[in-house]
Amino acid sequence: MDNRVVVTGYGIVSSLGIGKEKNKKELFSNKCGIKQTVFNYKDKSVKSASGVIDDKYLQKISNKDSVDRIMKLSELSVEEAIKQSNIIKNSNIRIGVVVGTSLGGMLSADKFHSEWLEKGIQNSNPQLLTQYPLHAVSDYIAKKFKLNGPKLTISTACSSGANAVGLGYDLIKSNLCDVVIAGGVDPLSRFSFAGFTSLKAISNEICKPYSKSDGINLGEGAAFFILEKENQALNKNQHILAEIRGYGLSADAYHETAPDTSGNGAYRSMMMALEDSELSKNEIDYINGHGTGTKSNDITERKSWKLFTKDGKNIPLISNKSSIAHCLGAAGALELAFSLMSLEENMVPPTLHFDKTSEKDEIDFVPNKCKEKQINSVLSNSFAFGGNNCSVIVSKYLANKNKKEKKDIDVVITG
Repeated sequence: MDNRVVVTGYGIVSSLGIGKEKNKKELFSNKCGIKQTVFNYKDKSVKSASGVIDDKYLQKISNKDSVDRIMKLSELSVEEAIKQSNIIKNSNIRIGVVVGTSLGGMLSADKFHSEWLEKGIQNSNPQLLTQYPLHAVSDYIAKKFKLNGPKLTISTACSSGANAVGLGYDLIKSNLCDVVIAGGVDPLSRFSFAGFTSLKAISNEICKPYSKSDGINLGEGAAFFILEKENQALNKNQHILAEIRGYGLSADAYHETAPDTSGNGAYRSMMMALEDSELSKNEIDYINGHGTGTKSNDITERKSWKLFTKDGKNIPLISNKSSIAHCLGAAGALELAFSLMSLEENMVPPTLHFDKTSEKDEIDFVPNKCKEKQINSVLSNSFAFGGNNCSVIVSKYLANKNKKEKKDIDVVITG
C-alpha cells in the first residue's frame, strides 16, 4: 500500500514571533518582522534591514551561553512540533530527523575565529568548533529529543529547508521511517551579510519582491514538521493538520549564483511536484514563491509562473520574504509553515511593500493585504544558489482521497 505522508505537528520561530499562533496572527494581520539592524563588518558598523528574532524569546533555552543560536532556534521549533503530535510517547516507532541548513553553527565558528585572532589559538575555546559543522544541528536535535532513527543533514543553500521536508517525505514513503522530524533552520550572521554584500544583493531598505526588486533582506528562523504515515496517525487518533502531496527537484546547470533566466529550471521542479501530487494545475490555489526581491530572481519567477499557468488558471504568486526577510536554509521550511497556516485559515498571505506602480503584467501578487480564499492546496517554491530548485505541495487532508499505488522500482548499476 502506498503510504500517505501527513503532518501532525509543526513549530516555527521567525522575526514575526515565537510559535505558530503568534506567527499566524502577525502574518494575516499584514505585519512585517523586518527592521533596521546593525552589523559589525570590516571594523565598522553597517545598518541594514533584517528579519531579526528578539533575544528575549531565546532565554528559556538551557545553557544559553554555551549553545549556538542555531541550536536554540531548532530546539524551540522542534519542541513545539513534538508537543502538538505527541510522537515521543510511543517508543516503538522509528523516528528520523532531517535538518536543512545553509550556515550551521557559523556563529560559533565566527566567535572562535575572533578569539584566535585576538588571543591566539592556544587561548581559544575549542568547544566552539564542535558546534560549527553543518551536521551539529541534527546531532543536537537527535540527542536533545532522544531520536534514534536516521539522522540526516541537507545543505543546498536556500532550498535546504524545503529539501529536508522532501527527503523526510521519501523516508516515510519508502518505509524507512514511521515518523520524520524535518525542517530548516539558519541564524543571521555577519558572514552571510558579508557574502551577499560582496554580490551587491543586499537592500538597505525593506525588500520589495516582485515590484522594486532592489535586493534582499537577510533574516533568521526555524520551522520543523512532524511527518507521519497516515495509518499510524489515524491509529493513535492524532489530529491530522495537512498532507504532503508531493515534491519536485531540478537543477538549472546554469550559474553559481544566478538563476536560469528562462525560468525552465524552476518550471521543471514545479511540474515534477505537480506530477507527484496527482493534482491538476487548477487545484493549486496559490504559489508561495521564492520571492527574494532581486531583479534576477523576480524576472525568472515571472517567466516560470507564465510557463506553469499557460494552460491553466491565473494562480496568485506571493512572497513571505516581504514579511520575515530571506532566512537562507530555513526559508523553504518557514514558507511551507506559512502555507500550512493558509490551509488552516483559508487566507492567502500578502506580498508586503508592493509598489503597485511597478506592476508589469497580469500576475496577482496579493499586494500588501492578505486575501480570504478557500485554500485546499499550495505549491511552495525554493530556488537556491547553484540552481538547486525544490517545489513542495501541501494540501488539506481528505481521509478518503487515496493516491494511486505506485509499484516498487528495481535499481540497477549500469556503470
